[in-house]
Amino acid sequence: KIFPKFEAVAPDGWRYLLTILDADEADPGSEGIRAAHGCAVFLIPQGREAEYLFSSARGLQSVRESAHAARLVAVAFRRGADYGSQGDVQEELSPIIRSIAGGLYGNKADVGKIPFLALSEGIGSRRVVAEGLLE
Repeated sequence: KIFPKFEAVAPDGWRYLLTILDADEADPGSEGIRAAHGCAVFLIPQGREAEYLFSSARGLQSVRESAHAARLVAVAFRRGADYGSQGDVQEELSPIIRSIAGGLYGNKADVGKIPFLALSEGIGSRRVVAEGLLE
């Protein structure tokens, strides 16, 4: 889903694609998972968003389970946009993440403790090899 809040940041389109996955309520392990983290954010490294683990519901559910979260917000990055550091991304996304996760927390102070997770390569980077225009 594309969140209109980011249109002001990128008037020509989106900057982030957020995919939200919740634990299955029928899953007997859901309560234990919910106790660990109500919500976690996973930053998909740039250039790896097409990999099965990051592009399929089953793969992202696996990431959610590894994060021990009842809800996972997977964040993909738009090509051609400049994101700065992982800290910059976290600061930019924090308001919308608090909004998405708010209903999972009775105490609003706990929303500030939502973990932002990434692989060891962080948010990654893209290297443009060639660009062109097809007419």
